[in-house]
This record gives sequence, structure tokens and C-alpha cells, in this order.
Amino acid sequence: MSTAVKGLVAYSHVNICVTDVEAADAFYIGKLGLEKLPAAPRIKAVAVPV
Repeated sequence: MSTAVKGLVAYSHVNICVTDVEAADAFYIGKLGLEKLPAAPRIKAVAVPV
């Protein structure tokens, strides 16, 4: 059985860490035409007694 990758079929999501958000937006949205999605909601952690 071959394990060679034949090509990209699909992707779910990508996270990229950058130091300059405005420059990253200009590149990924302006140049590549990608769409910026809204940030995921933050979940507050709570302690659960055991």
C-alpha cells in the first residue's frame, strides 16, 4: 500500500500566529482573497467539586 500524498483534497481550518495582524490581514485577505472568520467564543472555566 502506498503512503504517498497525491494532493490536497480539502481542509477544515487553519490558525496562523502573527505579530502584525494588520499586515497579515492585508496579505491573506487582500492578496490571497481568504475570508476572515469571527473569533470563537471564549468559554469560562469553572471548578467542579469532586
